Amino acid sequence: YDDPTAGAIGPSGSSRSSEKRYDEVGYAGIRGVAGDGESDGAVVGIHRSLPAGSYVEVTSLDTGRTILVLITGALEPGANWPLDLSAAAARQLGVENVPHLAVRVRRVTPTVADQAALNQGRPAAQRPDTPPVLLTALRKHLPKQGFVANGPAEPTYDRPVRPARTPAATRTPSAPPRAAPATGRYFVQVAALSNARNAQSLAQSMGGFVKPGGGLHRVQIGPFATQAQAEAGRRRAAGAGYKDARVFAN
Repeated sequence: YDDPTAGAIGPSGSSRSSEKRYDEVGYAGIRGVAGDGESDGAVVGIHRSLPAGSYVEVTSLDTGRTILVLITGALEPGANWPLDLSAAAARQLGVENVPHLAVRVRRVTPTVADQAALNQGRPAAQRPDTPPVLLTALRKHLPKQGFVANGPAEPTYDRPVRPARTPAATRTPSAPPRAAPATGRYFVQVAALSNARNAQSLAQSMGGFVKPGGGLHRVQIGPFATQAQAEAGRRRAAGAGYKDARVFAN
């Protein structure tokens, strides 16, 4: 697709020549942000294939507005749409009170200032709107079946190295975090977060518990009777976007 910001003066959002190009037209779902509800201002999203810590440029094919979004987690396995956006991201695109929207998504490398803003939960600098003639051309590439969610969304929460929060499914309440078990040999450490509330949210979504100490809040699941069971738990955490999850013995 053509670049709607080509020649524009302002923050750079184009993929660098050394990077693998990603440019997709499809539909984005909208989710609340874990722990803070839909009023949270974090402009974040979770993606089907891009890793946490990526940045994307999202254009609404309805309003023509273009914004920068920080990717902070992964969609549930098997998702057949590109990404879900936080409610704040949807509002910045000029869209409210809808379950999904038509978008163009491109992986980009923002300026240092834009990266800092997104990681602090603030919007990046305003970007040029996309011309109507290009919007018309892009809409022709939308999936003909429309937006089809292929299963209930699983909660996805922020990774430990990112202060910005991740959109999380709020449709199905989860059980409250369990207290740390007193016995058991094998455990999985999912993440170590600096924010207690985010740690509790992650523990709730994973069916685990929080172990504070040293200024960090360690989210763990277990105990597991065997190392093989613990390894299965680690794979589940990795599948939810926590690639650094590890097994340890008590």
